[in-house]
Amino acid sequence: MAANRKEDAESIARELKGISNERYVPITVIAMVYALLGEKDLAFEWLNRAIEDGTSTLPGMVNDPVFDGLRTYPRFQKLLLKIGLP
Repeated sequence: MAANRKEDAESIARELKGISNERYVPITVIAMVYALLGEKDLAFEWLNRAIEDGTSTLPGMVNDPVFDGLRTYPRFQKLLLKIGLP
């Protein structure tokens, strides 16, 4: 059952990326999907894209429990500093 959920989440991530070519999809939502999948590198990649894009919702979203698995990584602390959070 967990494998099916992972496949579903991966499918959702692919779909969101495809939709983003046609209309706005918050970059942070794609980062959240990858964080939920445990795909840390991809989650960080999309979080950094959100910073580059100037996503205004990012400061509020980094506190979401979805990102708990990323908090212990130095990259997460650097990300917080980039958006002006301690």
